[in-house]
Amino acid sequence: GREGSVKLGIDVTEALKQTFETSRVTDEEMLAKMEDTWHDYNYIVDPHTAIGLVAASRRTRRSPIVTLATAHACKFESAVRHSLGDAFWVEAMPINSPPSFYALQDAPTIDRGVFREGEDWEELLRAQLPLMFSISLLLLLL
Repeated sequence: GREGSVKLGIDVTEALKQTFETSRVTDEEMLAKMEDTWHDYNYIVDPHTAIGLVAASRRTRRSPIVTLATAHACKFESAVRHSLGDAFWVEAMPINSPPSFYALQDAPTIDRGVFREGEDWEELLRAQLPLMFSISLLLLLL
């Protein structure tokens, strides 16, 4: 891997501070935001979106902001179960998930394992493309 650092001048650092804000969100805060969003808006957010919502709420600048949902919560079973409970996953997720979600549950799993040093990962991935394409086509036809 590559290691190293980049030193920025004070003027660049100050310009970045004027342009960007950062925030750190704990797992507990993320799970609480998922639960709060469901209870407040009847909308299930995925963990990444929950993190964005928490970070947006902490902003010190008060200009308009948009937070985009980045995925469907049905892709994050563990987080949904932790934030909203096992019963919610079993009872509410089926009626709040796209049909393709259930098709994916029956699709074969492609588990190539970890690439070893020296392996041609591009060639190995290309070998999997026909199977991935057939699964994608199947989902489109559902």
